[in-house]
Amino acid sequence: MGRQALDQQVPPGVAGGELTQAVLALVRSQQTMAAAMAQKQDPLRSLLGDDGGDGSGLRLPGAKGAAALELYRENLEQDPASWSKRIRANATRALHESGTGEASMVDFLTKFMPFGKAGKGMTYVAYLMAHAADQMLRGDWYRAEATILLGLTSFEQALHDNQRWSMAWLLTHLPEPPFHVLQGGVPLDSLRPFGRLSDPAWTSAVMAYVKDAAALSELRRRGPGKGEHSEQGGQEKAPGKGGNDRG
Repeated sequence: MGRQALDQQVPPGVAGGELTQAVLALVRSQQTMAAAMAQKQDPLRSLLGDDGGDGSGLRLPGAKGAAALELYRENLEQDPASWSKRIRANATRALHESGTGEASMVDFLTKFMPFGKAGKGMTYVAYLMAHAADQMLRGDWYRAEATILLGLTSFEQALHDNQRWSMAWLLTHLPEPPFHVLQGGVPLDSLRPFGRLSDPAWTSAVMAYVKDAAALSELRRRGPGKGEHSEQGGQEKAPGKGGNDRG
């Protein structure tokens, strides 16, 4: 759609040039993001305008966090293997200085996850998922599926037992988690608040989304019209003062 066609569709009373520019910018941004996904580039770089110096990148206005998170969700649907590969690579770098080899998620969990005072249920869930991930890494897909489904079976039983795990965990046929190691191991570090498994760009997108959500909540809290100026540049009239409030 050309510029002239867009201008012709602008509603009466709306600044046509500004709306046209905004629509064209959005279209170009979407085209840039689609091209980046097709080339398996980091979607967030395209979204935020990191064009590598060729001038093709465009910064998307508005709620960048919400847009980035949606873009990553679509990328996950299209290429889930790359996400698994990235997480395993991050675990490998954490466990091995060389950054090579295969990383056991059970080893990573034991060495790096700050369980601290985490409840017993969360520890069981993480330990079971780590075992399933290691089984997948070995290519034992049927065993991994059984581990996940037995985990759900165990969780259901624990809920029936008022979150008591003594009998429920036996249904998984996994060893008991080393609670004395996990819950007394890695402390929280205020200078290193981010997890090791997540890619920094994923964490940035989530943080930006949370910021967008907080901004939207603040706008809703303030309500419509508060703090805004009228088109004439003056303050809006308070209800009931000068003029018919009913329009």
